[in-house]
Amino acid sequence: DDLESLGYMLLYLYNGSLPWQGYCGDDKNMQVCETKGRLTVDVMCRGSPEALQYYLAYVRQLKFEEEPNYEYLLLVLDSNRGMRMIKKLLEEKDVARKKARRNASRVALKKSDDDGDGDGDGDEDDDDREDGEGSGEGGGDGGEGSAAVGSKRKRDSSGGGASRAVGSGKAESTAALVTPPGVSRRTVVTPKRIKTHQWVIISTSSRTGNSPHTQCYTSHTTYANLAKEVERKWSQGMRITSLNFAGSMWTAVLNAQNSGYSEQALHYCPDSEFPRDWVRKKWDDGFFITSVGGNENCWGVVCSTMVRGRKYKQQSYIVSATFPSKWVSEKWAAGYFITAIATQGCFQQQWCVVMSRGAPFKDQCVELDFGYPSESIHYRWDENYMVTAVACTTDQSAYVMSRGHCFGEEQRCTRTSHGPLHKIREDWNDLLYVSALAWGRVG
Repeated sequence: DDLESLGYMLLYLYNGSLPWQGYCGDDKNMQVCETKGRLTVDVMCRGSPEALQYYLAYVRQLKFEEEPNYEYLLLVLDSNRGMRMIKKLLEEKDVARKKARRNASRVALKKSDDDGDGDGDGDEDDDDREDGEGSGEGGGDGGEGSAAVGSKRKRDSSGGGASRAVGSGKAESTAALVTPPGVSRRTVVTPKRIKTHQWVIISTSSRTGNSPHTQCYTSHTTYANLAKEVERKWSQGMRITSLNFAGSMWTAVLNAQNSGYSEQALHYCPDSEFPRDWVRKKWDDGFFITSVGGNENCWGVVCSTMVRGRKYKQQSYIVSATFPSKWVSEKWAAGYFITAIATQGCFQQQWCVVMSRGAPFKDQCVELDFGYPSESIHYRWDENYMVTAVACTTDQSAYVMSRGHCFGEEQRCTRTSHGPLHKIREDWNDLLYVSALAWGRVG
């Protein structure tokens, strides 16, 4: 935190201001926090020295208990040789990456001659949790920055002696740019130029009676087409368990059995205002909100009547410009638990959080992050929590984790840049069924 604050101070001294200055009101701290998480380093440091970008990129990715490489930070801020040294290290990193790819290609070619070969999709990441432990597997291109999914990416902090200049062939550059002890090409953290947004698919095992025996996923470019398909599925006895909007597509997940819902009503509100009057009417008729979805300028709400033994006692919801942490904490103290969550809007985004009394949970927490909180999710999995709801804006993600009815089940969290159907089918083949779905920022 101190090193990051120092970077912001240097940015302030250079520019005369910071992007989050001028906020006021009760939620000032939350607005500042959201702005810091939303802005990428290159946007935050636009017009500032490039060295400041590399400094902030490094300190912002440090873990809380990780010891910083002070020699590298001093090198970055060295106006005489800092960026020249960084460029040299990046050249070495690029050469090493190309060499590793060539070696991997030779190995793959040799293997294909003997056994046949296979490939992986570098855009997909799976995190698996089974019986309290997290493990995972995924594909990558084998280059720098790829890692086994579900495990923490390791950095080389062992250092070593001076590095050799690669590809320059200039005696004066080699003499002037001697790598400091403890600094290697792996130390360099390149500032991210783009934000990463993907589908997040939460799948849970069918070991308990809460999981469906059959499940259906449907997606349509218009809400009207989705509503027609949903009505057809309702006539077959299926019920909506998840409603989402992303990438110009309305999507719904429906369960044929063990959904816990008797009747359902689907409402479309072509406005940024949440349909409060319709929800109140449904509450009076004995319905409860069971799923919510939103896009740039409208809401979709699913209300259901519930079977005996699963019926909520009371329900409340809030629509807020920021995640309503204080309201959620007050409701937790009153015996409520989050049962549905969604986001809506493009530039002025809103959170909708639905909380119910009588939900089958004993404890609950929310992992709120500006990316995918892999370590936090694995830690909660080890504590017998399960992801029961997820929602993402273009800047933030919220993972609701609960424990109570889902002890010992297997759960998988998959992130993919493609449409979710092919990953959902893989989960179905593994007897995992979709329990939550969202699109938004994961990195």
